[in-house]
Amino acid sequence: MTPPSLNESSSILIVGAGTWGCSTALHLVRRGYKNVTVLDPYPVPSSIAAGNDVNKIMEHKELKGPNTDARSIAFATCTRSALGGWTNDPIFKPYFHGTGLILSVYEAGDVIGARTADDVVHRADHTILAAGAGSDRLLDFKKQLRPTAWTLSHIQMTAEESQLYRNLPVLFNVAKGFFMEPDEDEHHLKICDEHPGYCKFIQDPNNAGEMKSSPFAKEQIPLEAEARAREFLRDTMPHLAERPFVFARICWDADTPDRAFLIDRHPDHPSLIVAVGGSGNGAMQMPTIGGFIVDALEGKLQKELKDVVRWRPELAVNRDWKSTQNRFGDQIN
Repeated sequence: MTPPSLNESSSILIVGAGTWGCSTALHLVRRGYKNVTVLDPYPVPSSIAAGNDVNKIMEHKELKGPNTDARSIAFATCTRSALGGWTNDPIFKPYFHGTGLILSVYEAGDVIGARTADDVVHRADHTILAAGAGSDRLLDFKKQLRPTAWTLSHIQMTAEESQLYRNLPVLFNVAKGFFMEPDEDEHHLKICDEHPGYCKFIQDPNNAGEMKSSPFAKEQIPLEAEARAREFLRDTMPHLAERPFVFARICWDADTPDRAFLIDRHPDHPSLIVAVGGSGNGAMQMPTIGGFIVDALEGKLQKELKDVVRWRPELAVNRDWKSTQNRFGDQIN
């Protein structure tokens, strides 16, 4: 089965209004597409999405040496493009501050759209599934996605303290966590404890005897996560270690087996493009990831990316759901 024809008047439905879905919508409009719809079960920005936050880290490093693996080349291609978007695109440029870093639905086998909770069917010529950690609820990804949660906390700073910490480099302790300068509006200092992640395991309704992780919204964090965050502060900024947290929540992303992105046309549903698997690195790609997703839609994704971000269920056979996947920390909880 071949995908339907594609032109500027084609109806395109994006399921998921997170960083990738919104980026895709932006790049579709910039390429002249006139009939684009974006759906999301949560108000935008989503309360469970990892990309919804007061600040994020953007990182990129150029590769060196002739023996670099394909996944690293693909990731560097994406981050190089994203860095250009953050520094030059007029939409994103005002929000980028280079502070530096201190290290310490189905019809005849195809997708025809989506049915929302109000029972409205949204039909489209092409559908793009970019629902982040929630994507696995809408489609069987053959174990390629594991929704994983991390924690974040905010400490209230005064306006004077925020000014004092302005342009503070990102402080990243690979064993304990990271924080960055307070945001200008609320004067919140964000702290994230370093941990390989949390999962909520349930029985997989599509596979008898199998389990899967299911995301949920929660503006609380485990007590152990609070303890780790405060321990990190005692090591780095002890005068802030006992201040109350004014906000805390868990945020979700979806890990692929190799932590490479998954951006491809579905092998069984030719009208469907999947754009998922941020694997903890999705939000910083927002300025340009939509361009790569539209490239996949148009069938012209560059080869060094296409080979890495393809549909690859063979990597998920006998997947160890509790693997830390080379993240710092002892175990997935």
